[in-house]
Amino acid sequence: MDFRLRERRASAAPDLTKLSVRAANTITALADALPSTPSASGVFTLRNVTSGNYIITVPPISNIFSTIDPPAPWQNAYVKSIRLGNIDVVDNGMRLVSPPSTPLEIVIEARGGSVRGVVRNSSRAAVPNATVVLVPEEVNRHRKDLFRSALADASGGYHIEGLPPGDYKLFAWEDVESQIWHDPGFMRVYEDLGKAVAIADGSSQTVDLAGITPLDR
Repeated sequence: MDFRLRERRASAAPDLTKLSVRAANTITALADALPSTPSASGVFTLRNVTSGNYIITVPPISNIFSTIDPPAPWQNAYVKSIRLGNIDVVDNGMRLVSPPSTPLEIVIEARGGSVRGVVRNSSRAAVPNATVVLVPEEVNRHRKDLFRSALADASGGYHIEGLPPGDYKLFAWEDVESQIWHDPGFMRVYEDLGKAVAIADGSSQTVDLAGITPLDR
């Protein structure tokens, strides 16, 4: 099954050919289409996509399957919307049972929000290598694309950018298992230790954090 995608730019944007589009089957990666690189005008073609349920990502902007940082012109960008006709693919995923009659449209916003700060311990000393995680509000935690994480530097500083608008909580663990923040049971234990932050397009905030240790629970 072949179908064509278009990328509409929400604002003046850098080179679209630095991005790609991936359709990841929710059952098995063996059914994935090969990533597609857009033309300069933003046209994609995903080939050999079979019937099934898919998650659409735009590496390296989307960080669900990739840990590669976006190239400099795209570092503050995020995927604003993905629609197949009237279907919201971001929230509901893409289900294909036959070749679609409408194009898949992806909108990239180049001016995402950002947040930076310093992680400190109970003695107010900087915590190097702390894991800082931005977690969406509970109603959106099925959206893995809204989670962000960063490792604090040697001075305890962190910086996260390319953030979609919305309400989030920031957490900083001094030592934590990777990706465990997607586990609702784990998050319930630490929920009250997060610091609330509201993100808007183009916003830049400074939020210092207290490092979380096992002794805090």
